[in-house]
Amino acid sequence: MVLRRQRRHGDLPAGFVWREGRPRWLPSPTRRSQGWGIHDLYTLSTDGRRQWLSKGEAIEACDRINLAVRVWTERREGVPREFAAFAPPGSVEGLDTLAGNAPPARPPRSIGALIDAYVEALGQRDKSPATIVDYRSKLRRLCVALAAGEENKAEAILDLPIDALAAPRDEFDPFPLESAYEWLRARTPSQAYGVLSVTGAWLSWCWKKKRIRCMAINPVPLIERRRPDGRIRVASKEEIAALIKAADQLGLASVADAVTFGIDLGWSLGDILRLEVGQFREVTIRGRRRVLVRGKRAKTGVITEPPLGALGQARHDLIKARRAAARVVRPEMIVSDRSCRPWTPRAFNTVFNRVRERAAQTVPSVADFTFMDTRDTCITLCREARMTIEQTASRSQHKPSRVQAVWEKHYGAITPLIAETGADAYDAHLAAEGWLDALA
Repeated sequence: MVLRRQRRHGDLPAGFVWREGRPRWLPSPTRRSQGWGIHDLYTLSTDGRRQWLSKGEAIEACDRINLAVRVWTERREGVPREFAAFAPPGSVEGLDTLAGNAPPARPPRSIGALIDAYVEALGQRDKSPATIVDYRSKLRRLCVALAAGEENKAEAILDLPIDALAAPRDEFDPFPLESAYEWLRARTPSQAYGVLSVTGAWLSWCWKKKRIRCMAINPVPLIERRRPDGRIRVASKEEIAALIKAADQLGLASVADAVTFGIDLGWSLGDILRLEVGQFREVTIRGRRRVLVRGKRAKTGVITEPPLGALGQARHDLIKARRAAARVVRPEMIVSDRSCRPWTPRAFNTVFNRVRERAAQTVPSVADFTFMDTRDTCITLCREARMTIEQTASRSQHKPSRVQAVWEKHYGAITPLIAETGADAYDAHLAAEGWLDALA
């Protein structure tokens, strides 16, 4: 009897079906209820005949489809037009392809039309795609808050004229923006402040670029907002060591790789997971072998090429040896330990939580640690190491103009090590000037 080998979960993308060389994307029952249809994965030749995709091409096509589905579901963003034939009606980037007609355009002075125009203007100002997505999602969240959380009414908010958000004329007049802020603050205080900040920039643009008179007075500064306290969590070396050891015990070397790079570089999770082999290059500087890593921060577009530290360089060499042994050919530096496919931030955080739970069995304090805390830890260590603003910026992908502000706002001027070294320096100065002998 021949036993059928079971496919491990995560080896192939969701919906992938391979039947005698004819691949297709098969939506789940939930997706079908949303309106998604079955899609055969092929291209048409010049004579109109079907050419089925190879297995690798079909897997990549399913990955793109699943990403579009996830973005449409979670962020309410339009589906790319290439998927119009099997996407739900009205989901294709403002064009209802399956229904055969486009939805009526919103009035140019409506909230929805002005949000779309503002997002388009951000793209023309060379804002990074991540920033544009962030601004769009925050403005969409504003509409949900204006509708007090009722999703079906949030769409109707987009059709309202922009005058509905104008500053009240009298103390007792309704103030929808303030009500939306209070609704958000009662649920997610940190998000409430960010949404109102983006709203203020958008409404300022409505006056400066669109000359909408009711926005000559920006209503956002009239709202008394409270800046949320930044959450700073600096790890100890025992906690990081416990995380790396737990990752190795669970066979999740890629988690240990990412944590080490997080401590060594201070980059965000998304930027670390996007690292590719071609971004690393080995050079000799002053007789020493160095590994430089060139990266572009997705959020701000800042480009840096710092040399890896001792921790990062040792981990880089370990990854190279492991890739060679496993014959990994994908360009991504950090890939799934089981499927050798790139990590998505969500999938990575799922396995990171498992690693954290294992590490907490030996070091309980690590239970509330998140991956983003590796960035806080790195930048704090940079300050303790007496690195300059330029040195810290070149390593952490912060803009130099922001490093000092970030230190003052989030990391403070004093850490235990800085306090200790400061005391040593003060004692040395008093001894050199004779104070200790005089007062002894």
